[in-house]
Amino acid sequence: MELVIKTFMGIFFLLLLLVVGTELIGAFSNAENARDYKNIARVELEDSDYDVKVLNDIIAGARDMDYELKITLKNRTGNSYVVDAHNPATLSMVADTTGAEIELKYFYNLPLFDLSTEHYLYDVAR
Repeated sequence: MELVIKTFMGIFFLLLLLVVGTELIGAFSNAENARDYKNIARVELEDSDYDVKVLNDIIAGARDMDYELKITLKNRTGNSYVVDAHNPATLSMVADTTGAEIELKYFYNLPLFDLSTEHYLYDVAR
């Protein structure tokens, strides 16, 4: 009888470890995907020279992936403009842009434990 109880306890803890490990791998994967998206957004902004269509496409792509992306454009005169899902880019915003600050918000989820925390990634495009 003692062997049966030890066997079931071993199987229970093994399954618990398997489920928690799977949850953690999924959360780490989501964090890595967010990091990759931020890097891709920076490269696309720099390569397109802050094109309006590219800016709006990057914001829309972030929304599709459940990220919140905010890009603060800086121009030569010292003005700055914030581009996000609620404030799309216009030609007047990108005129004489010299750089941008990128802020990406994503959520780190562990559904098994009902945990969800906000995380932010920052970058600078030149």
